[in-house]
Amino acid sequence: AQIQQRFLFDVTSEEELCADAMLCVVVDAKCGEVIGIHKIGPGLFDLGALPSMLDRCRAAAAALMQQLERELALKDHDM
Repeated sequence: AQIQQRFLFDVTSEEELCADAMLCVVVDAKCGEVIGIHKIGPGLFDLGALPSMLDRCRAAAAALMQQLERELALKDHDM
């Protein structure tokens, strides 16, 4: 979500109400590729910020994938 000059990731429903614009980005966490972008609702979005925002989305997806793999490894180890 974009609120003035700031971007928020994984916003809450309350933050959505304050957003100037919303963008949904889908990242294949295994390869780091952006596989989908969808603008949600009304509002203008700063396209100049898109490349850096997509980099942050890729980094967040990679971090979540690492966390998931660690948790699954721990679960397998406990079994």
